[in-house]
Amino acid sequence: MGPITVNLKKIAGGAPIDLAAGDIQVLQPFLAWFDGTQLILLYPAATAAAGVMTGVMLDYGGATAPTGYLLCDGTAVSRTTYSDLFTVIGTLFGVGDGSTTFNVPDRRGRSSAGLDNMGGTSADTITDTAADIVGGVFGAETHTMTTAEIAEHGHTGSTNSTGSHTHTHNSYTNYISTGTGGTISGHAMYYAELGNATGSSGIHSHIVTISNTGSTTPFSIVDPKLFTNVIIKT
Repeated sequence: MGPITVNLKKIAGGAPIDLAAGDIQVLQPFLAWFDGTQLILLYPAATAAAGVMTGVMLDYGGATAPTGYLLCDGTAVSRTTYSDLFTVIGTLFGVGDGSTTFNVPDRRGRSSAGLDNMGGTSADTITDTAADIVGGVFGAETHTMTTAEIAEHGHTGSTNSTGSHTHTHNSYTNYISTGTGGTISGHAMYYAELGNATGSSGIHSHIVTISNTGSTTPFSIVDPKLFTNVIIKT
């Protein structure tokens, strides 16, 4: 029997798919079985990617992406080389150059969450429209509070009414003493001292100005994190 050509596939997500670059290394032994039409790779794919569906993203503790995966760093990659991944995610995470490449998800510094409208109905847990789009991004590291976000409250201030008082002063009056019989035979000028007081005006109030306090410094809204690489199955 002369040379023959066979198709070699691998199992991923329960179905046979094409091999990816690096699935079999030079001089590396492999194990496969024949299903009547094609050979199915069992090893080494079984240790690296078998059962993991294309497009699945995983936390990964290694420094570089393993065989069959790419880092989720937003890189533009070939639509031909990674055709299986392109079939799954298309241009949801970026169009690349618009013709020959597409972008993998950019998970740098970001955690992921389920779509708010997953299944077709919005839960409105997050109401920003980004939460309804695969690949949508939302949120920030810090936040600066606005006046509208401060709880309703008031300030009061007053002063006492000290100031009511009086002043006393002396004044004088005079009169003329006449002689007897209605005729003036001489007269004398007398002075009488009278004690007087001013009214009690003086009660008054003060305008109180309460100075601003606090600042507009942004504050952190990030919970504690453990950072790893994130990879996507190709």
